[in-house]
Amino acid sequence: MTTHSVTDHSHGHHHDGPDAKATFGFWIYIMTDCMMFAALFATYIVLRNNTYGGPGITLISNLHDVLARSIVLLVMVLTSGLSMVAMHRQSVCKTQFWLIISFLIGLLFLGMQYQEFDCVFKMGYTWQSNAFMSAYFTTVGLFCVHIVVVLLWTVILMIQLAMQKFSSMMQTRLICLNMFLNFLSIIWIFVFSIVYLMGAI
Repeated sequence: MTTHSVTDHSHGHHHDGPDAKATFGFWIYIMTDCMMFAALFATYIVLRNNTYGGPGITLISNLHDVLARSIVLLVMVLTSGLSMVAMHRQSVCKTQFWLIISFLIGLLFLGMQYQEFDCVFKMGYTWQSNAFMSAYFTTVGLFCVHIVVVLLWTVILMIQLAMQKFSSMMQTRLICLNMFLNFLSIIWIFVFSIVYLMGAI
């Protein structure tokens, strides 16, 4: 009976927390994504001056607007972190609240980035205009695709959280989402520095 009880207790304890193997596997995915962005940044550095008479980054963007987007993204990371705090306190309502706030801030970020893209299109330029435009739209556009993934992921988790509460799998998914968003905030620092700031100097 004692051995059986200990076994049951150990199994119960295992399912109470996040899955360490799944979290580690997600870290590996993040590393592969990091290498992809590193290749994009290297390509952008090579092609950033190949405008062929078209506009450079200083003509299609404003550093004040980029800084505002950066602040919005950092606030999104903060609210995502607060959802983790709520998760550790086993508060479903507060976790969902901060996830909703994070989702809305993510929408704001995408809306601000869309305004920049829209201005470029209205100037008559597309990703096919020159090598610089191709590098610009690919690098910044792919980052925005990642933010869209985060938003879709957040909606799915909010629905699952209402049904599953804080199961082991749900904790793992929430941790991975937070990890991914923190990773994107680091990538944005490089986007800001390489794509926008480097071109403005």
